[in-house]
Amino acid sequence: MHKIHTTQEFQRRRIQSIVDAAPMCVTCYDTTFTMFECNEAAVSMFDFGSKNDFVMAFRERFFEMFPEIQPGGESTREVVRRAFESTAETGRFSMEFDHFTAHGEDLPTYVHLVRVDYDDTFMIVCYVRDLREERKVESERRRRQVAEETGEAKSRFLARMSHELRTPITAVLGIAEIELQKPGLSPQCEESFAKIHSSANMLLHIVNDVLDLSKIESDKMELVEKEYETAEMISDVTQLHSVFLSNKDIVFSLRVDENMPTRLFGDSLRIKQIMSNLLSNAFKYTEKGSVELDWRADSMVLAITLRDTGLGMTKEQVRLLSGDYLRFHEYENREIGGTGLGVSIVYSLIRMMGGEILIESEPGIGTNVHLRIPQKYAKSSVIGKELAKKLEHFEINTPGKRLSFVPEPMPYGNVLVVDDVSENIYVIKGLLSFYDLRIEVCTSGIEAIEKVKSGKTYDIIFMDHMMPVMNGMVAMQNLREMGYSKPIVAITANAIVGVSEEFKRHGFDGFISKPIQAKHLDEVLHQFVRDKQSLEVIEAARKVHNEVKSNIYEFRHDAGLIEKLKRLFVQRHKNTFAEISAAVKTGDTAHARLLAHTLKSVAGLIHESALANAAQHIEHTLVAGEMPSAENMYTLEAEILRVLAGITTESALPNPDELLVILNRLEPFLEANNAACLDFLDELGAIPEAYIICRQIEDFNYADALKNLNILRRDLF
Repeated sequence: MHKIHTTQEFQRRRIQSIVDAAPMCVTCYDTTFTMFECNEAAVSMFDFGSKNDFVMAFRERFFEMFPEIQPGGESTREVVRRAFESTAETGRFSMEFDHFTAHGEDLPTYVHLVRVDYDDTFMIVCYVRDLREERKVESERRRRQVAEETGEAKSRFLARMSHELRTPITAVLGIAEIELQKPGLSPQCEESFAKIHSSANMLLHIVNDVLDLSKIESDKMELVEKEYETAEMISDVTQLHSVFLSNKDIVFSLRVDENMPTRLFGDSLRIKQIMSNLLSNAFKYTEKGSVELDWRADSMVLAITLRDTGLGMTKEQVRLLSGDYLRFHEYENREIGGTGLGVSIVYSLIRMMGGEILIESEPGIGTNVHLRIPQKYAKSSVIGKELAKKLEHFEINTPGKRLSFVPEPMPYGNVLVVDDVSENIYVIKGLLSFYDLRIEVCTSGIEAIEKVKSGKTYDIIFMDHMMPVMNGMVAMQNLREMGYSKPIVAITANAIVGVSEEFKRHGFDGFISKPIQAKHLDEVLHQFVRDKQSLEVIEAARKVHNEVKSNIYEFRHDAGLIEKLKRLFVQRHKNTFAEISAAVKTGDTAHARLLAHTLKSVAGLIHESALANAAQHIEHTLVAGEMPSAENMYTLEAEILRVLAGITTESALPNPDELLVILNRLEPFLEANNAACLDFLDELGAIPEAYIICRQIEDFNYADALKNLNILRRDLF
């Protein structure tokens, strides 16, 4: 009997040694499903002090070692019962099963139970694999996958947002630039349009901040280094100080080192972007006191210091500044606008440029920002005391007043503008009008192709990218396949990085981003129109231009463009809701989406943001493959009716005798092909029956306009 006991004890110890040597957790249960043994790996995995502690815990408080509900949603008690009973019956059972460690921490595992028969009984051996590391790896994989999918979604969103936001800004900047070119503009009007131009630029900067952050995050931001005028760059940075100073008791002072080089080599655009963000924050968070900006050059480094007496920040807030999307003082200063992206972009740009930034701040005292940005010195002298003083007294002319160039007369130039939104065409034509170009317009790529098929050629075709039926890219490719080799320049509100190169790679000769900047337009016209002419032709055009210049300004730029756009809205969009509603009911979502997109863009041009938002909501709902709700459709209809009621056109309608006077006055100008016809557009715009005449005058098709004038006069009288 003693010998048998000794043999059994030896076998038990041998089995125990084998179990302890196993690299994974092993536990043993008797026929009552009570744990009676474990190995060292189990003690380590569950973070117990000893085998005895481990076994006693599972014996005395078994169900406290697990969460109440397992990953599949079933109760732990039910899962344990089923697992042991199935193992006892079939011999094996496997599952994922969540435990707690000795300290109550989550412990996900994979459990494999095996029935081991011996003598006339059995035991259940449980092999437990720790899934924490696998779960961590899987979680990281999913996080990366979500991040990639989110990044792609963000890129799509940014592309769409770029188009949606930049399109209405096009009209604001374009109109302001047109008016700022007008000679004899009163100082008050000039200042007002300058502020409109500056404010629109500020909106554009917010859009660009979002786009730039996307470029930085995707490592697609590139520095463009070239020579630049130091004084011009400093003046550009400080030009908006009068806007920020309004209604605030702030003294803004500028100090410029007279020994700074007149020219430096670097990315001046990014330096201006950095300083614009920092200066904007300094003014926004300073209600009274001072803002000081100090410029100097120190041994191949541009050294800039910005001081303010604003709200200031704690040391912890300063430490967090390099993070993303950060705004402090938001609760106590809700009226202060901003996206919170600017400072993050500043840090990223400074790192890209190999520079340094040091911020010192104290709550209630203010903030000091010290920048050191490496630059290369161009061969130049220093700016000197006189120029430094002019900068310090803000006496250097800055953009936002008169534009920095005089449009070159190009009456020999022939241009086609292709855009599906008539209001956009109106603004583009307004900018082109300063060049005395022969301008034709059409509202689709198909129409542009038909014009070329009829034998027409143009010095430039300005082709809008996003158009219905046939977009600008497809229209351009069709023209190229037809053998058309003249310049085609893309116009788009999509400013995502790489778009310019993509357009050129596919066959466009150039690229203009909305909002159209007059200077960029000027460069394109010089490249593709003026520079291809002889000096004799250019000089002759200048002489003619000088003789008729006053007439052009007198007749082209009298009317208020916003009022013109409002009248066009009444004429062309009073039935838009009915058309959208009908398209939705018939399931023609593509047409409904296009109508909503156009309505949204035009509403933005006339500053009706509530209507633009309502139309945008309908558009986005349709893009998502859903149908707009009755409530959303009701909101859209109410907004359209409100806007239409607010545009008083009936009072401007002339009586029949006045109509006859207008048509009689217009007739000789049409017969003489005189540009003064354009002065009649506002009066004709109030006559629904004269819509086709307006279009033909805008297209400079005076012969057909004259024919339709006679038909209208005959029908009305």
